[in-house]
Amino acid sequence: MTGCMALEWPGRWRAGGLVALLGLPLLPAVPLIWSSLFAAAPFSYGGAAFERALANSVSVALLVALGAFAVGLPIGVLNALYDYRGRRLLLTLSMLPLLVPSFLWVVGWHWLLEHECRSWLPLITGYSGCLLVFLPGAITLVLFTTAASAGGLSGAQVDAARLAGGEWLLVRLACRHAAVPAALAAVLAAILTLSDPGTGFAVGLQVASSEILISFTTTMSGNALAGRQCLTLAAVVLAAALPIAYLAAPRLAAEAAARQVRLARRSRHPGMRRVAALALFTPVFLLTLFPTMGLIFPLRRWVHVARAVRDLTDTGASTLLYAVGAGSFAAGLGLALAVCAGREKRLRLWSVGACLTLFALPPMLLALGFVRGATQMPAWTDPVLRGRPGVCLALGMRFFPVAALLTLRSWGAMSPSLARAAGVHGVPLWRYLWRVALPLQRRAVATAVLLVGSFATSEIGMVLLLYPPGEETLPLRIFQIIGYPSPSSRLAALCAIDLAAAVAILALTWLLGEDERA
Repeated sequence: MTGCMALEWPGRWRAGGLVALLGLPLLPAVPLIWSSLFAAAPFSYGGAAFERALANSVSVALLVALGAFAVGLPIGVLNALYDYRGRRLLLTLSMLPLLVPSFLWVVGWHWLLEHECRSWLPLITGYSGCLLVFLPGAITLVLFTTAASAGGLSGAQVDAARLAGGEWLLVRLACRHAAVPAALAAVLAAILTLSDPGTGFAVGLQVASSEILISFTTTMSGNALAGRQCLTLAAVVLAAALPIAYLAAPRLAAEAAARQVRLARRSRHPGMRRVAALALFTPVFLLTLFPTMGLIFPLRRWVHVARAVRDLTDTGASTLLYAVGAGSFAAGLGLALAVCAGREKRLRLWSVGACLTLFALPPMLLALGFVRGATQMPAWTDPVLRGRPGVCLALGMRFFPVAALLTLRSWGAMSPSLARAAGVHGVPLWRYLWRVALPLQRRAVATAVLLVGSFATSEIGMVLLLYPPGEETLPLRIFQIIGYPSPSSRLAALCAIDLAAAVAILALTWLLGEDERA
């Protein structure tokens, strides 16, 4: 009986496993941190140029946080409380900005405004350009966080609010209930913008992440200077991420557990469902579908489409390999973390907080540490650390927190009586895992592989630093040929192909949702 029940009982192995798994994404960065902090030369991060870039990044992040909170909170509450035709389709389309590189929207906006309204072209430069590009993904993150929080209200709470003051009082109270999670999600989205180098290049704004790439590729002491700049950016990120992790971890850990209350059903109130549909349709159309039309215009020129298809054939294998490799590695680590955390409230709390903190760290901190470590390892490790497997490992460690949060929720929802029954009947541990536990986690694991693979293909900074010659991804190929302020038709066609791949992933998400609902 002991074998299977070890998964439900406390033990010292759990804490040791959590420390090892959560420390793995930081391991490559340790030599970089040590050499940057304790080098013989005085600590320098690039002077006034990097300070100006860091100030620009922080300003953009603050604007994104405010805009995402103001727009995402009411939309999320309305779509949690009310049902209408096309709701799932709009919610699925709203996820599109999370699955593609952010600079892709710059190309779409540029083509659209250049052909339809040239006087508005300055709108996609500088701060306004960054805000226009970052807001769709940030609003989506706040929207889903708010919807999850408001969707956790019990049926009794919702009915009491309706009886007390009608639908609008219910919406106000639900917004108040979800305000804290929405604010945390907005700040997290703002933190993630600090690590995006592509949008700064595309809109002509000097930002911290792009300065790190420039320092690494153009200066004689590029690795040391880029490492110090990355540490400076990481310090700024941690100053915002640690409070977020401290405040959000208890709530996320509680949400991951099974609940025994009757949740409220979404209402089909005639007036409010129209308001909810219009509230979600407006940002999806203006911020996502509108620039998408700018990527469709160049498809009329088939010579550029044919050339873009050739680019896809050149980069498709590497893109798919990085996505599948990173997704599988991250899902495996996430499942191991869920097993180690088990059902202990304290361990799950620390795991969620650590995952939020790790995910907020600049990805180039891991990439630069990986580069430095690969140069100091023996030559026989080169095929792994300097080839495509190394890129998969680095990307998997970068997005491991995403997979961990999904598997933590799935493992926590599994009934403990299954392990007790298997232990009573003498089922070996390995057979219980293979026949019972792992099949119950297949949906969470598949979702983790899908999401991590999507995020990995959209990552630019890490792949740019790590990829072997001739093995770049499709988004990196787009980034390398991007020409501002006049992108070519070939560039727009490549962006349209990348967008089509993201739509295919959304279609798979739709099918998974249909299966789960059925």
